[in-house]
Amino acid sequence: MKSAAFLISTIVFVVLAQDARALELREIDVRGVTLPLKADFGRSIEGYQGELITAKLLDQVKGAIFQAYSDAGYFARVTFPEQDLTNGVLRIDVQELTLGNVTVRADDSVRLDAARAEKYLTRVISKESPLSINDLDRQSIALD
Repeated sequence: MKSAAFLISTIVFVVLAQDARALELREIDVRGVTLPLKADFGRSIEGYQGELITAKLLDQVKGAIFQAYSDAGYFARVTFPEQDLTNGVLRIDVQELTLGNVTVRADDSVRLDAARAEKYLTRVISKESPLSINDLDRQSIALD
């Protein structure tokens, strides 16, 4: 019996297999995606299917999904839940980040009412939709 352990993002994956074929990545199950990005990162992660599961491979798959969000201008947290990889199915959870509490700080030499800026950003950027880097930039520039 072969065994391999992977430490990714403070999660330990232990794979026990009868043969090396069981350590092959057969499917990638990505959950939590609400934006139309699955096609974007889908093409980049498809190439990993059929390869042996290694810590490097897991990091590359996770990075490809994170990069697709970043390239599209969104914030996301990409994680691996606890799972058994012996069947070759890798589950990935995506949490599309939303606007949280807004705190504006400005140097005293800058003419900016921080409380007014916080209210403005909280009002114009939805807390229910995934946070767009581009929207945040545009609205921050509007404060100028």
